[in-house]
Amino acid sequence: MESITATGCILANQINEAIPPEGSLSFWWLGQSGFVLKSPTLTLVSDPYLSTTLEEATKDQREKRHVRMMDIPLFGDQLLQVDYLLISHNHRDHYDRATVAAILSTNPRCTLIAPRVMEAQLRREHHCSLVAMDHGTTWRDGAVHIEALKAKHNQYDHTPEGGYPYLSYGIEVDGRKVFFAGDTIPHAPLDTFLRQWAADLAFLPINGCTEELLAKGFASNLSYQEAIALSSSSHVRWTVPCHYDMFTINTEQVGKFVNEANRVGLPYIVPTIGQEFTLDGEGGMRWK
Repeated sequence: MESITATGCILANQINEAIPPEGSLSFWWLGQSGFVLKSPTLTLVSDPYLSTTLEEATKDQREKRHVRMMDIPLFGDQLLQVDYLLISHNHRDHYDRATVAAILSTNPRCTLIAPRVMEAQLRREHHCSLVAMDHGTTWRDGAVHIEALKAKHNQYDHTPEGGYPYLSYGIEVDGRKVFFAGDTIPHAPLDTFLRQWAADLAFLPINGCTEELLAKGFASNLSYQEAIALSSSSHVRWTVPCHYDMFTINTEQVGKFVNEANRVGLPYIVPTIGQEFTLDGEGGMRWK
């Protein structure tokens, strides 16, 4: 734990002290679908999973046991000056109560953004500013503009009372456009939205699914082939694969994504824990 804490301090300091140049957008991967986005004016965190609650919850479930493949890169309370915390849906590797509570403990002015179906739960579990989103919802606050799109995680699972439980988000920060898929399989509204959004960055899951996992009750995601096809048809400037190398039970080899992306000529960035990536004002990418 000491080594994780030391590493986490280094990464947290890097994120907290970073000042992206005007017109640029920096990001860091936290594992799974967790990212930190930072512009010159704001910091946004998406779907952070920075604990072991899922491992603990499934330790006695032989068929669904989750075993971590990567260390916790940092602890939630080490992130400072977080303005927005974005949640795509209520699966534990995307909404982790412990992680969200830790981030909010050092960022009391942070706004939590999540599906409307989670609103009552989140108001019970946290005391913070909360924005409830649903398919078609648009929300603006200063330099950030967010549009919500229903996601299809096997099914839409829509209810009249709660709306759509799985959401993808188009995020515009200081004029740079990002697409955060959350968990989803291909569906027609996704194709339409992403083509129209004209994303500079698209964070897409690539773990897909198998018949074995479906039989165990797991929901499906884009495969690496589907993620590449989606980005290619939507003319995404940079594609960032995610949702792999977190749990042994449900992952994918990112090298397969790399090989296929190279074959078709798709621009991409494979995220690395501890590394800062910056989209510059001309749409180029640099990292350090």
